[in-house]
Amino acid sequence: MRFEKEKNELHISVSELVALVYPAGDIHAGGMGAPRVTASARVSLMEALSESHAEATVSLTASFLREEIPSKEKERGEAFSEADSDASLQYTIVLSGDADAVVRSEGREHALYHLLPTGGYDRNGTFRMRHRAEARAIAALYCIVENADSVELCEVASSGAGNRLFLDRASFQRETLTSALKELLSEILSSMDFLVKHKTVTVPKAGEVYFPYRGLRDGQEDLIRAVYRAMRRGHRLFAQAPTGIGKTISTLFPAVKAIGDGHVDKVFYLTAKASTRHEAFMAAGKLVHAGARLRTCVITAKEQVCLCKNEAHAGDRCNPYDCPYADGYYERSAPAILSLLSRQHGFTRTCIEETAREYEICPYELSLDLSEKCDIIICDYNYVFDPVVYFRRYFGSERTFDGKYAFL
Repeated sequence: MRFEKEKNELHISVSELVALVYPAGDIHAGGMGAPRVTASARVSLMEALSESHAEATVSLTASFLREEIPSKEKERGEAFSEADSDASLQYTIVLSGDADAVVRSEGREHALYHLLPTGGYDRNGTFRMRHRAEARAIAALYCIVENADSVELCEVASSGAGNRLFLDRASFQRETLTSALKELLSEILSSMDFLVKHKTVTVPKAGEVYFPYRGLRDGQEDLIRAVYRAMRRGHRLFAQAPTGIGKTISTLFPAVKAIGDGHVDKVFYLTAKASTRHEAFMAAGKLVHAGARLRTCVITAKEQVCLCKNEAHAGDRCNPYDCPYADGYYERSAPAILSLLSRQHGFTRTCIEETAREYEICPYELSLDLSEKCDIIICDYNYVFDPVVYFRRYFGSERTFDGKYAFL
């Protein structure tokens, strides 16, 4: 989910939408987790539809005005502190998704094929509900894009042997599908409003932050101006300064201004020492009190915050069978994040661990997911530069976030 301020558009995919409405799943480090649609199932589907001249992977996008979405008093879990459903907000929701296959027939309803996942463990059938909701949401998009009054939706499951079974084949009216889709969007309206308000109100105000000390030391103003200029132009800056000049605040202060002025989306403050992490966090806190209501998260190494005491599987315990904090993580992490966001702007190792214990979830994964809601991330160098442990959600080939990042 991302907001494009210039276009006043919030972009979200159907898969992301249903995952937020139906949270489920465990942490599996390298193992089989949630049920999924395999590549072989997609091949088998297209082979079965070869005589029907089916189109494979049809991309669909439709827009909705924010006021078209029915409002609810509260989102699931706790409400955000900065934004419940706010009817005064005006923006466009751009929803996108892919149909696995489409068969268009002259004079007849178009047939939309949606592959259901196989394998994995489906606790309480949540993943099945998620994928069926996804199928109907994509069908709604298809009706909107094609201006169709109805569509035949075929939900398909493929067995391991490659046999196909049509679990459901029914005709749906456009009005029914779009109404259900808007209900899904209403479930996460608070989250969308929170993001839009953050980008349009909170972030711009950070550009007006004042320097949190009474005066500047020798050299500080030169360093502040140089850092801001480098961030504005997208350049690298190397600076050498003596101990005591105030390098931390002299780099964070212009970085926060750069976020507020739209030159940077996130700041990564990189350090190998706990003392430096603490110093950076304290400086970020001073800037919050100086008017920049941005959020700061400290990422601590997994080995240091792990709550699992199962020594028999010490080398590979990030799975729901050996670690109770990995079991059902995604069912309980959303309310934990909402709880943290509703209370404060800075998140240290201590408060993350306390919240993780309260909700019985992995503190390391919690800190990573929490970082997505933060503007300043304080972490070790390895999470940016190490090819093994770097943040794939920010820097990987399949990253879920793409923005203008600054590194201190």
